[in-house]
Amino acid sequence: MKLPRATLQNKVLGGLALFFLVFVVILFYTSWAFERNAKNSSITQRVSQLELTLGSVSDSSERYLEAAPRDYESYNRDVTIFFKDVMSDITRIGEGIQVLSDDYQQFTEAGFFAGMLGLGGRDGQLENSINNLQEHWRRYESGLDQQLGGNKAEPRLEWGAQFIARERAGLQDSLNAVGANFERVLLADLKRTQLLTNLAIVFAILFAAAGVAWFYFGVTRRIQRTVCGCRRVAQGDFGFQLTHNSTDELGQLIDAFNSLSARARLVLSVLDRLREGQTPAEASEILWEETRAALSAEWFALVSAEGEQIELVHAFPEDAMSKVRNLADVGEKEQAFTDAIKSGRPQYFPDLLRHSVANANARFIRDLHKSGFRSALFVPLIGESHVRCVMVLAAKTAGAFTSEQVILLHRIGPMIAHQLENNVVPQQNAMPNAAAANAA
Repeated sequence: MKLPRATLQNKVLGGLALFFLVFVVILFYTSWAFERNAKNSSITQRVSQLELTLGSVSDSSERYLEAAPRDYESYNRDVTIFFKDVMSDITRIGEGIQVLSDDYQQFTEAGFFAGMLGLGGRDGQLENSINNLQEHWRRYESGLDQQLGGNKAEPRLEWGAQFIARERAGLQDSLNAVGANFERVLLADLKRTQLLTNLAIVFAILFAAAGVAWFYFGVTRRIQRTVCGCRRVAQGDFGFQLTHNSTDELGQLIDAFNSLSARARLVLSVLDRLREGQTPAEASEILWEETRAALSAEWFALVSAEGEQIELVHAFPEDAMSKVRNLADVGEKEQAFTDAIKSGRPQYFPDLLRHSVANANARFIRDLHKSGFRSALFVPLIGESHVRCVMVLAAKTAGAFTSEQVILLHRIGPMIAHQLENNVVPQQNAMPNAAAANAA
């Protein structure tokens, strides 16, 4: 699967999506931690409520024993009031113990956050204390039923009160053990949750700081550098280049700026250095130096294309292609030169081998390929009256010249021809031949 291009837009959208994801995760975690702490607090409250209820039942039983009725009328009243209240409290205690057992089971179940963060889990001491409390409560209920007797309409209240008072300490110890173990486990869970919450806050701060730093160094600072580069070029520092290693929109902007700066330097430098009184060889050397600095050219030739013949004015470096002079002696004009002069547009050959194979008469291009060059660009230099030249640029890599460079040379070609016509070409209105150039 093809990955999306790493553009600045994708980077920003990806960063915002990641920030939103982190924000949502932290929000859900914070909500989960708050809910978990609330549940843990409710467990502690239920244990305390059970202890109070057990104490209330035991205290009521002890007070009943101190003033136990001795007549039937008072007994009936106590059955209606005391017995009903006691049994209601006993029922609540049994339900509360079952709720504590359910709370423990829920506490040990590992949800998403609890399982991922290592919270919850089974605790041996707490589990044993809950089992002991449940077993003690079953014995307590069974013993109380035996003491109250089988006739629920006329229970043995005094025996039942004595049993409740007698079993108070043992049941209270079992309940206290559960409360102490719950408190220990919940306190450890609370400390770990607080620690993880603090770590989440620190991570959120670091993530936000990293996002701000990336935006500054990846966007703001690069824009500032581009603005400074534009100001330097505006102040006359043509050719100034900005370095970067990105392919996003800002990288493309810097590439466009570097290309513009290099082109401006090439145009202004060529027009400034081509002055009156220079020889064709000197003009060729200037064009070679400037095009080599701004483009990927590794060989340069200025060729006169007057009439039906071509004549080499000068080439740089001179030892790179001796076969050109043989072609100049023959004086044949190839199609590449003819097309460049007639159309007034550069002729670009990104693959010399392919073109030479397809065109058997392309001797010049074939000789370029034999000399180690893989791409060439023929730029017509057509003056207003008599200058008709072709500037040939060659490189040892295929496709060395970009379409933007071809368009640039097409546009500055007439300006170079104008400078050659006014400042370099002799008044006889003819370009010197190869022998005159060599003599110069």
